[in-house]
Amino acid sequence: MTPDGHQARRLGQIFTGLPELKQFQIVQETEASLLLRVAVRPSYTAEQEDLLRRRVASWISPKLEVDFEYVDEIETGPGGKYQRIVNRIR
Repeated sequence: MTPDGHQARRLGQIFTGLPELKQFQIVQETEASLLLRVAVRPSYTAEQEDLLRRRVASWISPKLEVDFEYVDEIETGPGGKYQRIVNRIR
């Protein structure tokens, strides 16, 4: 859900075409904010972060606050896979 009251769909597409990313996870803590957890390659730059911010604004909502958390890897669950989208709004 976005601050505008819309249901966001296909969130993973904001990461399309960015080979500098090894893994990503989108965490929605509130309706007004997203945390993008990313594991990156050495070629990742501030330009890719800016591009991700612009994509969130244009594809999802310009009203969303976007924070980044850089990690070595995204932790996996019991089945050995990581969850790409985590919704903590209940």
